[in-house]
Amino acid sequence: MVLTSDHDSEKNVLLFLAPHHAGSGNATTVDRLTRYFDEIVREPVVAGRLRWFVKVVDVNEELQVMKQVSVNDVRLVVLLHAWRSGRWLEQLFPDTSKRHDTPSDAYIAKAANANHPGGLEHVSPKVVTIFGGTDVNEMLRDFEKEPLIARVVARSEHLVCFSEDMRDKVCSWHPEAVSKCAVIPQAALCLARSLELAEQDDALDSLLVDCGVTVLPNTTAFIAPMGIRSVKDPMFIARVFSEHIHRRFESSYLLFVGPVHDESLCEEVKRAGAGVLFHSYVPRDVLHNSLSSPRVMGVINCSLSEGQPQAVMEGMLCGAPAMMRRIPGNEAVATHEVSATFFSTPAEFVEAALKHLTWPEYISSLRVTARHYILHAFSEESEKAAYRVLLARCIGPSE
Repeated sequence: MVLTSDHDSEKNVLLFLAPHHAGSGNATTVDRLTRYFDEIVREPVVAGRLRWFVKVVDVNEELQVMKQVSVNDVRLVVLLHAWRSGRWLEQLFPDTSKRHDTPSDAYIAKAANANHPGGLEHVSPKVVTIFGGTDVNEMLRDFEKEPLIARVVARSEHLVCFSEDMRDKVCSWHPEAVSKCAVIPQAALCLARSLELAEQDDALDSLLVDCGVTVLPNTTAFIAPMGIRSVKDPMFIARVFSEHIHRRFESSYLLFVGPVHDESLCEEVKRAGAGVLFHSYVPRDVLHNSLSSPRVMGVINCSLSEGQPQAVMEGMLCGAPAMMRRIPGNEAVATHEVSATFFSTPAEFVEAALKHLTWPEYISSLRVTARHYILHAFSEESEKAAYRVLLARCIGPSE
């Protein structure tokens, strides 16, 4: 939870609801937006209208928040993820102007009013909803979760998607979204320190040694940063890498790095075969220092669906050549054989990996082109400016 210090006027609280898992792409988004919002509420464009910024990332923080701010002081609520944060929105600010469609909705409203007596039905802060890739690619197809997202869309003054593809999906699903939806691409950051090549190799080697690898001068790695769960589809590339890449290049490894959300799938990854490794979550700066090593032959996204491939974009910014599954979210941020190598099948992944291992001039070109493109097309300055305009529109002209 983050609080600014100036809260002497009424109805001036910006509440940011942002549930996420440590080590996920969402965590990097939360970090960036937290910095933006904390800075924006102090700027002249919103001076006097939003003075207090509250971030909630854990549902257990709700009671702590309510000890320091009344729901009646909240002027604007920003949701990261329509479904995850939408549940919190309905608990804190039940929409009693409409009948509840299910018994669970009625229960939520009753419980929220019991926790916050005094007529929550009269509290109506403006709402901005930032869609996550999971919202668009999974939740909208879930008949149990879709109704809540529809209610959130109806209550939202503005909607944000990370790409045109995401926006098209949302708008085709819900016509009311067309007039509300804006595209604000996520910025990419490289947290790697300015290291000598030997130190970059040391960072990579530390991860490999942790996985039991005896590192040799010719050891190379393909890194797939991801939270291990079904939508990330790690087995799409794991077995074929072992059978067709590591068998031929015994000093080349495929390293999955990230938190585990599906234990059984993680065990399957670990058993995929020789050359396939798993390392638990490491801090972003450690990961980025590793990705900066010239012995990284590829940073990989093999997801079934993606809103915006943040981890791979950050890898590209760190100088790693990208390999991406051909899905709309990935194709929105790179061009095949210009800034990344795309694959549609496991066989094409093998071809791409071989290309990266045997054609140094090609991956050198990818490194340079991709880094330049990501640096200029997905900058923090552009992202922050877009949210500054959005917040200013929500709170209206200065008085």
